[in-house]
Amino acid sequence: MVYVGSVDDNVYALNARTGTLLWKYATSGPIIESSPAVAHGVVYVGSVDDNVYALNAGTGALLWKYTTGAGVYSSPAVANGVVYVGSNDNNVYALNASTGALLWKYTTSNWVVSSPAVANGVVYVGSVDRNVYAFGLKGSGAPALPPRPDPQTLSPDLSLPVSRPSAKLPATDD
Repeated sequence: MVYVGSVDDNVYALNARTGTLLWKYATSGPIIESSPAVAHGVVYVGSVDDNVYALNAGTGALLWKYTTGAGVYSSPAVANGVVYVGSNDNNVYALNASTGALLWKYTTSNWVVSSPAVANGVVYVGSVDRNVYAFGLKGSGAPALPPRPDPQTLSPDLSLPVSRPSAKLPATDD
């Protein structure tokens, strides 16, 4: 199956081989820019209608929805039974994947339209405030996050080679 959101406010499930429509679910929003995440038979998707939806992957039935304070352009990430997603209300949300209950949220100073990434027990997400945030996965057995380095101690490694493209770029008429 292939799952996709659309500008017509629907989430579609299609047969991957034939493209045949299997089901569709209408959100209450004007558009879905989020890419669905699928885990354990559930499709998770954000919508510009301020909601995160959890749909049965086989039938499209609504399992739960969680309302944020603004549109959800971010694509969810799912790990260890938690759905991580950003919202244009400046928050990163951690939701219980089974129930949609809020586990925690973190407020940044601008929209969170990027999609969280999970690696090595850490959730990473960027904000329009020009920061990347890292959160440890509770109960994942992951080590605690290392302390942030002092920016005064950071310096570029100027010994790294720089490669330049050998092909010339096409001329423009400007």
